[in-house]
Amino acid sequence: MRKTALLLLALGCCSLTRITAADNATELKLSNCKSTIVAYLSVSRSLDSGQAALYFPAETMEAYKGCRIESINVGVMGKTAADALRVFITDDLNGEPIVEQTDSASKGGWTTVTLDEPYTITGEAVYIGYELSGFLYLSVCEPFIAGEEWVNITTNGWQQYDGVYSAALEAIVTGDSLPLHNVYLKSIYMPGYATTGEAATYSGRFINLAAEPVNSLTLTYYKDGEQVMSETVSVDTTDYRSTGSFTSSYTPDAEGNSEMQVVISAVNGNDDVLPADNSSRSKPLLVRDSFTERNILLEVFSTELCVNCASAHSLIESTYGDYDNIIEVGHHAGYYTDSYSVDESVEYEWFYNTVSTFAPALMYDRSWFDNYESLYSNDGSPITSPDDETLASMYDEAASVPAYVTVNVTPEYDEETRHLTLTVEGEQLLPVDDYDDLRLNVFVIEDSIFTTTQKNTSGSFYHRYSLRSVLSSTWGDSIDIADGYSATYETDIADTIDIDQVYVVAFVANYDSTSPDNCPVLNSARAKITEDLSSGIRAAATTDEAHMQPTAVYDLYGRQVTNTTRDHNLQPGTYIIRYANGRSRKVIIGR
Repeated sequence: MRKTALLLLALGCCSLTRITAADNATELKLSNCKSTIVAYLSVSRSLDSGQAALYFPAETMEAYKGCRIESINVGVMGKTAADALRVFITDDLNGEPIVEQTDSASKGGWTTVTLDEPYTITGEAVYIGYELSGFLYLSVCEPFIAGEEWVNITTNGWQQYDGVYSAALEAIVTGDSLPLHNVYLKSIYMPGYATTGEAATYSGRFINLAAEPVNSLTLTYYKDGEQVMSETVSVDTTDYRSTGSFTSSYTPDAEGNSEMQVVISAVNGNDDVLPADNSSRSKPLLVRDSFTERNILLEVFSTELCVNCASAHSLIESTYGDYDNIIEVGHHAGYYTDSYSVDESVEYEWFYNTVSTFAPALMYDRSWFDNYESLYSNDGSPITSPDDETLASMYDEAASVPAYVTVNVTPEYDEETRHLTLTVEGEQLLPVDDYDDLRLNVFVIEDSIFTTTQKNTSGSFYHRYSLRSVLSSTWGDSIDIADGYSATYETDIADTIDIDQVYVVAFVANYDSTSPDNCPVLNSARAKITEDLSSGIRAAATTDEAHMQPTAVYDLYGRQVTNTTRDHNLQPGTYIIRYANGRSRKVIIGR
């Protein structure tokens, strides 16, 4: 749920799909967009018409040399007047067109303008565009591939478009010399760490932009700019404008730090006619004989006013409930605040890197994992939304990062005074040259806080691992880990907090006040202040047995399972016990 409103004209428009054959495609598209119109760009009321154009450089057009553009498809908002739609091909947006033709649309959606004289592609760079009169909006789609686009929708004339959409515009290309081998590298997973002598997996997705279906790819690996190996891998048959996937591996033979790059160097054993979009970015690879595994700090933003947060917490519990390496911290922020919000959690909204915040939201180790930059847009923020795909992919990437430091937490608690003293210490494990300001952060959190005011629940809900106080400074205390570090913190635990559900969380992270996505957590640890209950339901040992008898048992959705004071044969899972004195505890029933 977003705090600020976003206005989109979402449409149910028919999708245009022309290529279904398993054999070679007989026509191709020069286009950057998917085929469904999803929104509109506003045109200034000071203009009589709006214009949009796609730019194709000479190296692209050379691949289509000798082919013909016979028609141009344009997405429009509705029925147009006669000759209100003009399509054109030009080498200068402010000059005379090479080809132009006017037409009209009988209804909204996609309309096809068939050229009276097809344009034969010469190999020179061109703009392909359209002008629409009588409407204050131009149709746009989600982008299919990246490409240069231009719009003329203000009194400033033609401007390069840098928005999130793509013009609803397609040029249809036919001919006997359609390019046969051309793929577009859409995304790639590149490991940042590898163990000597063990295969490191590289996987990715590609789009087939040529006539011949793709059955194999040759991947060439470069280490510090030098080619080290090539591997040809089979892929599932991928037709034109379809997305395929590949998996390959590289096995390092020695320790070291290097820059790795992967290039699709051949398609079906042939050169790609447009290889410029076949290369991955360069990514560091740290190779060691062995690594130390680390914990993952999962920070969750949610509030009682958020209608989707309860279900998100249930998804997190069902996904990560058995994961010992997940350390969860709940921030009551992101969508207004509630009675459990602390000032520091609100300050951590800085990580959103935008004026618009939302909940539920997640941060994994305060990091944005760039292997998924083509799947999710982070806008310079480590914040993401929780769903099944995110919880799986982000965890896999976070878990692949080793520990750079150790973090050990030793708490000492005085039951009579409720005074807590704790020591946090550790040592460096891996080089930290990329981080300029390492800091130690220490939180006190409370689990299983009972409430009846969480939105979209049945009236009973338990907040998970809520931040209660920050013992370090908000952004952590500076430390030098070169020779090891140690710090001591003290605090008093308020009487309103259930000490049996209190944990201390400590973590070492970089801090960069100018960049929310440059504050990664290098390792974290959690310590419980009191001993855990056994993984079953029983009355707690106390001098006041009547007050410490369980009066109800709830599941993680807040639904009451039983109101007994006796043990029950519950199904394996996680439950919350409510006691007569108002306290509550989480227990796990093992399988």
